[in-house]
Amino acid sequence: MPNQNDIIIRRAQAEDAAALQRFIQKNYGIGADFKGPDRIEWQFLNNPATEDIEKGATMWLALRGSLIVGQMGVQDCKIYLDQRAYTAGWIVDVMVDAECRGMGVGHALHSAIMKERPILMTLTMAEATRRIAAKAGCLTLAPTRQWIRAHNVSYKTVARFLAYKAQYGKNRKLAVNLFIKSMFGPWLVAASLRTWARFHRNNSTRLDNYEIEEFQTFDADFAAFVNDVQKTIGAIADRSPETVTWRYNSIPQLKYRKFLLRKGAEIRGCLICRICDPAELPAGIVTDVIAYQDDDDAHDALLELAQSVLNSESEFLEAAASTPQMSRALKRAGFIATRTMRPTIVCSDTATRAILENHLDDWHFTKADHDWDQIHPV
Repeated sequence: MPNQNDIIIRRAQAEDAAALQRFIQKNYGIGADFKGPDRIEWQFLNNPATEDIEKGATMWLALRGSLIVGQMGVQDCKIYLDQRAYTAGWIVDVMVDAECRGMGVGHALHSAIMKERPILMTLTMAEATRRIAAKAGCLTLAPTRQWIRAHNVSYKTVARFLAYKAQYGKNRKLAVNLFIKSMFGPWLVAASLRTWARFHRNNSTRLDNYEIEEFQTFDADFAAFVNDVQKTIGAIADRSPETVTWRYNSIPQLKYRKFLLRKGAEIRGCLICRICDPAELPAGIVTDVIAYQDDDDAHDALLELAQSVLNSESEFLEAAASTPQMSRALKRAGFIATRTMRPTIVCSDTATRAILENHLDDWHFTKADHDWDQIHPV
């Protein structure tokens, strides 16, 4: 039986690569193939926000001898509170080997990270991760919701999703399997979702008011636009050209399309989106929508643009929002809220924590934040 005293916590080093891949293959199931060395290098070694990379990758490991029995990663970032920058990190890739769960390994990893990272954030998380944040005295932010618009969802996709979810519990598996085998159940769900999208949508043609530009390079004009938008948002994670170039143009496996809305030379909005990998459900992901908070017209136009770009290659669209403005735009476009996240922030500095307490309700979060938009195989 493993003993907690036998476990050492430290940052990952180059010589851990082979052992880390064995740990990932053992513990991540069908997601293991999307946690390979290329993604690890991108996320934990090449992140431009990391200031102490000479200490090793921004992944902390729990080791029993030479065997890795737990990991917790940090995706470094900057956050802006009332336009003032702070160094922070997203907690990602939290995993403890089944043989060592219940021994406090996750808490030990988190405590080690807190010594080197003054602000730790989590947007989507398992309940075990939430307990770790709670024990560390986290602040809980206002809800962030996931939304879908099922414009052409099929009964096969509904059945595939339900079968995937059925793996998490024997009683659920029996009920879901009976529902799927009836065929009528998934068909009815799919038809209801399509009908909702058809009759709950904004029928306006906002795009007629703008010029649309698809682009690849985040330039000075983009930077000026984002800086201006940030003045209308109390709290937001960095979207500077350096950061988003790393996030969208350097990431392995994912291919993004990027669009600007312009009125003449003036940028009024930005859309980042992608089509899901074949390993995922057949969705179009509205990864990020950036517009001035009071510009309902631009929000509507960006969602209209997302539909025109993604609908023909997907069965449903998926987005996320924390602001009332974006939530209202999603409702107008026929999206349905499906999940609610309660993001957390842990801060060890008393003065900074007091500032954070004034920004519990005014964060701008989308699927661009945390590591939310990654390949989720089903």
